[in-house]
Amino acid sequence: MYEIKSRKELISEIALALQTNYDEGCFYLNLTTQEVGFHAPASLVGEDCIWPHMGDEVIRIDPLESRESFRSMVDFADGQSPKNADKLYRALNGSRPFARFKAAVDILDLLKEWYAFKDKWFEERAEEWLHENGVDFLDGKIVAKGNTPIFDGEDYEDWDEDEDWEEEDNSKKEDESDDKQ
Repeated sequence: MYEIKSRKELISEIALALQTNYDEGCFYLNLTTQEVGFHAPASLVGEDCIWPHMGDEVIRIDPLESRESFRSMVDFADGQSPKNADKLYRALNGSRPFARFKAAVDILDLLKEWYAFKDKWFEERAEEWLHENGVDFLDGKIVAKGNTPIFDGEDYEDWDEDEDWEEEDNSKKEDESDDKQ
């Protein structure tokens, strides 16, 4: 992990997180340290697991669902010549579409174009993620605006077990604001 120093780096890191799907663990944006990190339960990686520090403000980055990643392949096929597009669509319509698509791209000698397209496609999804989560890179740092669901690390174990931690955190903030009134 390293401190993100530009909007381009931020988009690149989020794009990577959006396309990386692990059965256990998840990526997060740490507003306190200005980094994108990966969190995995200690049962998976042992006691040396990288956790955000208690009190760090983090936003979870969930990977795109496979149907959304599938859409990137359809979009790529849509931009190809009719002959190549037909072969790519056939690969996508069979069993194991991700593997068949990659094989078809390789056979058609389109790997370089596919990887460039895929990078740009995921960067566009990262831009959408920033907008949807009220996050931006302003004045040399990552900032969250509005009602961005921020987890402050009170109990990281809940983060592993409860996928609705964002909603819980928002209700805590609402309760706190009610207390102040």
